[in-house]
Amino acid sequence: MDLGNRWYDKNAKVSIAVGCIEKADAIMRGRMAKLIIKYAMAAKVVAKRPTVGFFRRWYDNDPNLSLAMEYFKNCDEQLQLKIAEHLMDCVKNQALLP
Repeated sequence: MDLGNRWYDKNAKVSIAVGCIEKADAIMRGRMAKLIIKYAMAAKVVAKRPTVGFFRRWYDNDPNLSLAMEYFKNCDEQLQLKIAEHLMDCVKNQALLP
């Protein structure tokens, strides 16, 4: 199901999770970024910190969040879904993220 042109719009749950990150405050965004990186690294996903000439995307102005989103993008669809579901559960249950 292709919902849009952005990488995270290919799956509705991943798109919703990214929306949760976008709407979160800076502290929660930082926690979510750490969680994404932790899951991706545990699955041996590789990502490099993107170099940005100017800030285009909403997450480009935060280097850690930008790196987390790069990891998230580089995950296979199954891992993206697992991470998205965990992020949404944490937000829904107001659980503390690492």
